[in-house]
Amino acid sequence: MLVAGRRRLADLDADRRITLEPLASGDAVSLLTHIIGEERASREPKATHQLAGLCDGPPLALRIAGSRLQNRGAWTVECLVGRMAGDEHRLGELSVGDRSVEAAFRLSYDQLAPEQQRGFRALGLAPTVEFDVLTPATMLDLPSYDTERLLESLVDTSLVQEPRPGRYRLHDLVRVYARHVARAASDEAAAARRAALRLYLDAGRVTSDWGSAGFPTGPRPAGAPFTRWQDAEAWLDAASGELADVVGHAAALGEADYACWIAEALCDYFVRQGRYQESQTALEIALAHLDEATDQRMALALRNALAFTSMFQRRYTQSRTLFTEALHLSRRHHEPGEEARALAGLGAIDLSVGEGDRAIPHLTAAVDLSKRLRNDWVPSVALVTLGLVHQFGQRNEGALSWRVMATPMPTPRRTADRACWAGP
Repeated sequence: MLVAGRRRLADLDADRRITLEPLASGDAVSLLTHIIGEERASREPKATHQLAGLCDGPPLALRIAGSRLQNRGAWTVECLVGRMAGDEHRLGELSVGDRSVEAAFRLSYDQLAPEQQRGFRALGLAPTVEFDVLTPATMLDLPSYDTERLLESLVDTSLVQEPRPGRYRLHDLVRVYARHVARAASDEAAAARRAALRLYLDAGRVTSDWGSAGFPTGPRPAGAPFTRWQDAEAWLDAASGELADVVGHAAALGEADYACWIAEALCDYFVRQGRYQESQTALEIALAHLDEATDQRMALALRNALAFTSMFQRRYTQSRTLFTEALHLSRRHHEPGEEARALAGLGAIDLSVGEGDRAIPHLTAAVDLSKRLRNDWVPSVALVTLGLVHQFGQRNEGALSWRVMATPMPTPRRTADRACWAGP
C-alpha cells in the first residue's frame, strides 16, 4: 500500500519512507519542455531555463506555468518570465483554472496551529535563505529549545526544509508565500524583521576589531547572544556568502539605517578574512541608500569603510579619494571619530605607496585626536603604522619608540600590523 501526505506521517508504521523533493534544474527544464513542446523551448532556451528557475522545482508550479503557455499561443516564454518578475506577481502568475500554487500553500498553512503560523510568517522575513535556530528564536523572542521544536514541527509539515542538521530553509516559492501572509500582520512583521537585522548588526559589531568606540551611533549590542567575539565570528561564518545579501534585504525592506549599520559593522570582519569583494558589495549597497538613512554619520563612516576595503584591494587612488572625502566631511560635520579614522587611513595609504614622510603628520594627528576620544583602535594601528614608517626609512630607534608606545595600548584582537597597511 502507498500512503501519501502533505505532512510527514511520523506516527504511521512503514517499511520505507520517501520524501519527494523539488525537481532539480535539469529535470525541471525537461518537464517544462515536455509540456510546451521541444520546438517552442528550443527557440528560447535561456528563457525556458529562467522560467524553470522561477518555478523552483515543484511539479505543480511547472505544470501550471506550462499550461498557461499552452493556452497563450501568442506569448513567448520570455513574456511569462517577465510577468513573474518580483515576489508580488510570482504566485499570482502560477494559477490556472482552479489550480494554483498559492492555494496549495494556503491549504497547508490553514492546517497549522497558531504558534506554527506565527513561526512560518517570521521565517519568510529571515534575511538569509538558510538559517539556524538563533535567527528565528530572536525574531520570535523564544528560547532556542522551543524554537527548535517549532522548526522541526514545520519540517514535518513539509513547509520547511532541513538541508543538514541544525540548518533550515524555505523553498523559494514557500518563502514568497510566507512573506505574503506576513504582510497581513504588519506590526508583528516589522518587529520580527528588525530583530533579525539587529542580530546581524550585533554580531558584526561584537566581532569587529574596531571595538565599541568604533560605532558611536546606532543600537548598542546590549543583550547580544554572543558571549565572546569568537562566537559571533563563528555564527557569521555559518552564513557564508549570504552576508552581503543581508544588507540588500534591509535596504529592500526600507530599513536604510540597518543596511548602513550592518555594512559598516561587517567591514572589519570581511577585510580580516580577505573577503574584500563582499565588503565592497555590502558597502556599495548601503551607500546607494544613504539618502533614506536618518543616521547622518553613515555618509562619513561608509566612505571610510569603503576606503579601508579599497586599500586592501590595492586600489590606492580610489582609497585616497574616499578617505579625503571622509576627512573633509567629518570636519564640516564635526565628527572627530571619523576624522581620526580618515587621517589614519591616509597615513596608511602614504606608507603603502612609498611616501612615508607624508604619512607622519596624518598619523600623528590621528593618534592625538583619537586619544582624546578614548578610541583604542585608531591610535593602536596608527602607532604601529608610524613604527613601520620609521622602520622602512631605516630609522630603527624611531621605529622602536613608536612600537613601544603602541604596546601598552589595548590593541586589536589579532594583530595591529594588518589593520592599516596593505603592503607595497
